[in-house]
Amino acid sequence: MNSSALPRIPARLLHFAVLTALLATPAAGSDPQESPVTGLSFVGRTVLPRGLEFEGTRVGGLSGLAWDEESNRFWAISDDRGQHGPVRAYRFRIDLAAPGTATPPAVMVDGMLALTDAKGGPFPPASIDTEGIALAKGAFFVSTEAIVHRGVAAVIGEHGPDGRLRRELSLPPRYGLSPGRGIRENLGFEGLATSRNGRFLFAGIENALAQDGPVAGAGVPSPARILRFDLEKKGPPAEFAYRVDAVSTAPTTGKTFSVNGLSDLLPLDENRLLVLERQFVEGVGNAARIFAVSLEGAEDVSSRDSLSGTESLRWVKKTLLLDLADTGIPLENFEGMAFGPQLPDGRGTLVLVSDDNFNPVQEATTFLVFAVEKGPMTVARIQGAGHRSPLEGSWAFGVPGFVTAIDRDARYPGFWLESARPDGDPATSEGLFVLSSAAAALSPGQAVSVSGRVEEFSLPKGLSVTRLKASEAVPLAGEPPLPPPVKLFTERRVPSGIDDDGLALFEPASDAIDFWESLEGMRAEMPAGTVVGPASGRGDLVLRPDGAPAVPRTAADGVLLGEAGPSLDRVIAGRRIAGEMPRADVGARVGGPIAGIVDYAFSNYRFWPLAPLAVESEDAAATGRRRWAGTIAT
Repeated sequence: MNSSALPRIPARLLHFAVLTALLATPAAGSDPQESPVTGLSFVGRTVLPRGLEFEGTRVGGLSGLAWDEESNRFWAISDDRGQHGPVRAYRFRIDLAAPGTATPPAVMVDGMLALTDAKGGPFPPASIDTEGIALAKGAFFVSTEAIVHRGVAAVIGEHGPDGRLRRELSLPPRYGLSPGRGIRENLGFEGLATSRNGRFLFAGIENALAQDGPVAGAGVPSPARILRFDLEKKGPPAEFAYRVDAVSTAPTTGKTFSVNGLSDLLPLDENRLLVLERQFVEGVGNAARIFAVSLEGAEDVSSRDSLSGTESLRWVKKTLLLDLADTGIPLENFEGMAFGPQLPDGRGTLVLVSDDNFNPVQEATTFLVFAVEKGPMTVARIQGAGHRSPLEGSWAFGVPGFVTAIDRDARYPGFWLESARPDGDPATSEGLFVLSSAAAALSPGQAVSVSGRVEEFSLPKGLSVTRLKASEAVPLAGEPPLPPPVKLFTERRVPSGIDDDGLALFEPASDAIDFWESLEGMRAEMPAGTVVGPASGRGDLVLRPDGAPAVPRTAADGVLLGEAGPSLDRVIAGRRIAGEMPRADVGARVGGPIAGIVDYAFSNYRFWPLAPLAVESEDAAATGRRRWAGTIAT
């Protein structure tokens, strides 16, 4: 994209377009109680040309973002203090490609609005530092940072559709300019957004007020505040204490500057928000994280002039949803965040924009688009009816379930999670392996909520295993008990054919390979059985459970290999969870029932017993080597 290709809109038409957009009422389908974001999938990234100009101004410094649902346009506030044009906001059109395509979102500037003071005159250079923008019925709000060394306080102003300042919202004196108090230089009202029903306006300061505590540093969090204005009642705002994360790493040798702060926020309803924190460390670079934040149960601190020394304070709850470092996307100074239009598949979008600081050599204005998953995120939804997850590569948040077994294999530490709320579809597994270094701190039988990235793990020439690479697992209350495990060879039988369609169709009822996949990660129970094959070098036993259809046997009571290959009712049992397996000759009897987890490894579906097997043949049992040490649910 280049500036010559951008439409140049006459001021008269632009003013009309702005007026129409800002006076529009919220869409009829707007829901004031938005469902939480339960997943994100990366859609695309677009970088604007460096040095891009529009209507004689430099497009850059984009610090806040808001979406107008009626016009399907985005408004971004520039933090230019008058060096590259007037104080202004830009309007963008973002055309979204279908998910899964290689086409990045098309981002085009199609409007600009200059902001003016209450008399309709331009703001003098360096007299205002605009950072946040929020749309409202018939108006929009703009928040600023303090320019302390010039005696300029941070404000939140309401502007009309012509850009003219109507009023400044009343703020408590604690946000003003006083020695050792108030908003610090460049650490003011970064985040600003209205709720979808238009009633509430939220504002967030980047770091602590001077009297509240320190700025964020290496190992030092900062006690910031989130303000909630009720635009209908027009009283003083409620205030909530928000702990900005500490800077995650120190500057490199010879460097000194680092910052982490609340950069933008996005309400889901009056008590739930998404918060964007962005970090810069000199010599290291940028970082950005998105958190789910709940104000429910948090203390309204509007009566507290200082947060210092308040150990018993009830802070807002925050949960990490996405660390953008995990996406592999080049990280810029992301400062703006807004929901956007629906994708062709019906999912909503989340859009981020970066502030290039008008530094075209080192930084770029970048837009990121994510698809938003809504509705309960469950194990079955992640597994899907197939050999690969429909959410592969996505981030899933708040997946509930019970820890059924823990795997402490040093190569793949983690645990198996199973849902207590099955979806009733036998084609979708209710179990899932969760890759987590924190597995050792969990207990089998414990209910947890897990968040992380969905991935498919495979070795050459093998099928893949769906797993969740967890960013966190937190205790969960209120879950119903787990249903009984799947009973193999009694209630659920293995189909007689391996596969008749080259995996083109997923048919667990007729294809054995699909049958086992539909149980991947789940608890299962087998009856007692007979050892029908030699033990492997990994200590596995090949069992044929009682109740399996009769097949030709060898003289040693093994299963006779036929033209179609090994019997599909054989089960390979291993020691990954139990920690040990007995050695048993072909023909030995193994007691049951046998409880375990269905898994795929070493090019075969396998069964990991939850406890050492009991061999009933007197001369066949000998304890093998111990290789893995697992913990099991009882």
